[in-house]
Order: sequence, then structure tokens, then C-alpha cells
Amino acid sequence: CVLKACGIVQIKGIGKLIHCDIIHCGVEQDMVVGSMLLDMYVKCGSIEDASAVFNSLPHRDVITWGLMIEGYAQHGESVSALSMFGKMQVQGIKPDKVAFLGVAKACASLGVIQQGHWIHSQVVEFCLESDILLGNTIVDMYGKFGSMIDAENVFNALQIKNCFAWTAFVMGYARKGEVKLLFESLEEMNRAGIE
Repeated sequence: CVLKACGIVQIKGIGKLIHCDIIHCGVEQDMVVGSMLLDMYVKCGSIEDASAVFNSLPHRDVITWGLMIEGYAQHGESVSALSMFGKMQVQGIKPDKVAFLGVAKACASLGVIQQGHWIHSQVVEFCLESDILLGNTIVDMYGKFGSMIDAENVFNALQIKNCFAWTAFVMGYARKGEVKLLFESLEEMNRAGIE
């Protein structure tokens, strides 16, 4: 609970002290404790410490892999996020929503459209395309690629189109300089009751 609190308020110093206590008590190898340490360091922006915890874990599950992938992507280390995703698959770990969120962000950041398409196909294969957060991220990814046909297809398939989905979609047109389509989308967004 204390590690979770440290991550939420981003107090790495206290988190490190707790980490020392965890090592002293000999429970660092526990999966739950290890996952919470990893999460705390990611939320505090200390990817090096998170990576050290990850590497020290005797067993890594989909949660720990996903935390590292999302952490790398979140803190601008997109190449490391993609590399981690590849290693996870080599280990035979099936990705979950968190891993896909991180790797989609990484693809968007790097502009690697072929890998982005492959990630999207994997999301569909794992039956996660109906997840609103993941759907929004895929729309945003395609928008950053400038692939508005793909963005529109994913956007139209979303069961719930919230403010984030609309924003990701409209921003794609803005990035491409498609002024007419941008304003048409804004009008449609207003008609849908989204401010």
C-alpha cells in the first residue's frame, strides 16, 4: 500500500527507503511486491530503477512485462518499449491491454507504421479492440502516422466515442492539415454532444 501511495504522489525518495526495507526483509523476489516496486518506480519516472527491479525478478508475468513496456513508452524510450515487447513475445508471454497500450504509443512516437499495423492486428486477434482506452490509443497512433483512413475505421468501430476518442481523431486531421475534414469532424462531435 505504501509503495502504491509513493507512486501516486511520485515520492521516489520514500519509495527507495521502502525498497531497502523490502530487501532487508527478503521479500523483493515476491511477485506482488516486485510488481508494486516496478509500478512505483515507473510512476516516479525512474526507468533505470524499474528496469533493475524487473531484471532481478525470478519470474516475470504479463503484468511486469506490461509495466515495463508502458513505462518505457510513457517516458520517451520508445525503442526500448518495442524491444521489450519483442522479448516478451520470445518468452511466450501473451500481451495484455497495458502492453499493447505501451507498444502502440511507442509505434506512434517512432512513426513505424508497419509495426503499428501489426500491433493493431494483434489487438484484434486478442479480442481487445472493444476496449475504449486501447481503441483511443490506436486511433491516435494512426492519426500520428497520418493514416486517417485507418484512424477513421478504428474510430467508427468504437462502441463508445468519448472526448479522448474524438480528440485523437480530430488531431489526426489537424496534423495532416485537412482543414475541411477537421471542421466537419468538430461539427459532428458537437452534434454527438461532446464538448
